Amino acid sequence: MGSKIYKALAEARTTEPYPVWMTWEGVARQVYGYAFETRNAQQCVSRLPSVGVLRYSNGRTAGPRIWPTPAELWLLRQVRKVFDDALLAVDSTRYRPPTRDEVLEGFLNGIHDHKVTVDLGQVVTLVNGCCGTSFDAADVLWWRLGLERRRAQERNAYLNRLSAGMSRLCIERARQEVEARKVWLGPWRVDPQQLTECPCCHQEVMSPAVFSQGVRAG
Repeated sequence: MGSKIYKALAEARTTEPYPVWMTWEGVARQVYGYAFETRNAQQCVSRLPSVGVLRYSNGRTAGPRIWPTPAELWLLRQVRKVFDDALLAVDSTRYRPPTRDEVLEGFLNGIHDHKVTVDLGQVVTLVNGCCGTSFDAADVLWWRLGLERRRAQERNAYLNRLSAGMSRLCIERARQEVEARKVWLGPWRVDPQQLTECPCCHQEVMSPAVFSQGVRAG
């Protein structure tokens, strides 16, 4: 029965660039002839290394699908962003495969993501096979490298501007702190913390604390 389940899942995939999934009832109907044979279907799938199980958010199993490759899984995630029903069960009455435009939009949006960890060459092969396009994998990879290089340059330029701005802010804050500490010593405004000699007689100041109250010029 395992080979029949795998065959049913494989044949359910038509124009999709990734494996589809089917409800347990749909699998049981196709393989056993009765929708109520879900337990047998689940037990059989649990012994198939090439078939995985999708789960609902509450943890309950939804149904099986052939394990997608990393490239297929990445493309499915991108298509989901533009086609809300991409993860419907293939035997659902509402299900339809994504259109060529939806797959292309997902692909083009995805290769602009901040981080791409999948082999884009494999993704390009999937997209060309699904959409009838002729993207060159090498061209896409070089384009992506150029995009990452430009982003790195922009990030460095931004960090340099941020660093310069922070430096100016620190300098201005230090200047304001000095101004706030200054007191009048006759006609001079001095910073007690930096004062080493009297600005009038040029004698050494033993304790700057004597100027903390300040003396205004009369």
